[in-house]
Amino acid sequence: MILVLRLISSYANWIYLFCAIGVLLCLSATRSAIRERDASLFTLEREAAISRARRVLGLMVAVLLVAGATAFIDLSLVPRMDLSPQTSVRTPLPLPTATNIIPPATPTPTPAQPSPTPTRPPRPTPTPGETPSPSPTTVSPPPSLACPNPGVNITWPEANAHVGGVVEIRGTANIENLQYYKIEFAAGANPAEGDWRWIGQGRNAVKGGVLLTWNTAGLSPGVYSLRLTVVDVTGNYPPPCQMQLYVE
Repeated sequence: MILVLRLISSYANWIYLFCAIGVLLCLSATRSAIRERDASLFTLEREAAISRARRVLGLMVAVLLVAGATAFIDLSLVPRMDLSPQTSVRTPLPLPTATNIIPPATPTPTPAQPSPTPTRPPRPTPTPGETPSPSPTTVSPPPSLACPNPGVNITWPEANAHVGGVVEIRGTANIENLQYYKIEFAAGANPAEGDWRWIGQGRNAVKGGVLLTWNTAGLSPGVYSLRLTVVDVTGNYPPPCQMQLYVE
């Protein structure tokens, strides 16, 4: 079922085109039946023309229902379904493995003259009542990238920026076989998956331009998270770009 819905979304433009052609043909057939009815001299001919016009109108209603169902699947159902935890399949970017990394050339060491071993100074003996405290050695982990993929990036607002009113979200949404991109926001620095709220989406690739505009007028001041997700035609997507900012 999910594959059928994604297939309908992929060919939505063709379905819209065929539906538009079908509506035009139905309108033309309806006008022809009405003219035939008006020109008929006999009751049987007039009733046959009316019956044909009704059938054509019913067919046109069916074509319009198909177009409406396709629009609902393409614009609302598939974007939300692709990004839900139950149906989405995250495809992270490939990371270099140890077998793919070419080790750097190791220079041949030259023999060195033996150097005298330095004598280590004696450690001071603690006096009674004193407890020697070792000097702590803390190793801070490298910071994680909020936007690891250059094709999925928000350049404005910047991380920890203070924003308010109508915010113009700029960045890049450009991956291979792009189907659409989506921007969401949630209150707090570490929101749960169900707390994200929809801002909007786009279907054309953007490179360093305006992605969407976000009206923050109705939000309470505080810390918020902003997330950009770019989905391809198979329903997969690289790691989203997520950042923290402050709404004033």
